[in-house]
Amino acid sequence: MYEGTGDTSYDDARIWRFMTLSKNIEQYLDDTWVHNGTFEGGLLIEGDYSRDDVFKALESYIPFYDGDISFINDRGALSEYPWIRLADEESFAVLFNAKIPFKGIQVYADGPTSSGNYYILYKWDTDYETTISKAPVLSEVTNNFGGFFHEKYVFEAGEQEPGQYVLKLVHNGNADATHKLNLHRHGNVSENVEMYLNDELVTDGTYELGLLVDGESSRADVLGELIPPPEPTTEPTTEPTTEPTTEPATEPDTENPPTGDDGFGFVTVLSFATAAAVLYKKRKILKI
Repeated sequence: MYEGTGDTSYDDARIWRFMTLSKNIEQYLDDTWVHNGTFEGGLLIEGDYSRDDVFKALESYIPFYDGDISFINDRGALSEYPWIRLADEESFAVLFNAKIPFKGIQVYADGPTSSGNYYILYKWDTDYETTISKAPVLSEVTNNFGGFFHEKYVFEAGEQEPGQYVLKLVHNGNADATHKLNLHRHGNVSENVEMYLNDELVTDGTYELGLLVDGESSRADVLGELIPPPEPTTEPTTEPTTEPTTEPATEPDTENPPTGDDGFGFVTVLSFATAAAVLYKKRKILKI
């Protein structure tokens, strides 16, 4: 890090600054991250090497938006996109599934300095409503975030294990002009993330924020398919069963149909008469 010559006989030392950020390095002025350019400096090494041969990624910003984000290095370009004012909303949230550990969440926004925004990280549990009703994994209040052009804020998350999470942003309730914070929206919905405005699913775009991971990774390396909520269970409906009848069907007696009480008496008397005649004949035979 250049600190000047230390010789007061010379004019003040100057380090020239380009107007764009450069990949794979971070620069700090008075221990504050430089967000609006790259100061001229570099390494000397032996042999023939390119910048990409030498500088490896310190970390990767993995955008939730699945389109081109090269505009981020263009100061003010994001301000051309539609935006919401967080102070005018109850909350904003994003649901994502990280396939590898992540160490932070980076938000791009603009507007005057905004203090008292709450960043809350929840581990997934069953569905969105259940998740945000549980105790958070981490929470933080930002005291200085925003600027008159797009700026990034990093919600430090330590090292979170892979899994599905919900990040929720809640404004402190102060909606005056000095606490405006604009979150900008791309025009299309992105794969493998869901975003919620006031706990309602966003169906008209993707807001600009993403994950920070160590090393060099792509969006496909980091963001996996979302775990859907379980399907509601319903008890199957059962029709009442009827036991089949096992008694055999009887055919009606067509030769001697019953004729009520009189018919029954006639048959009975006839039977007794026949039996008496038989006995009488037997008695006669025995006598001979």
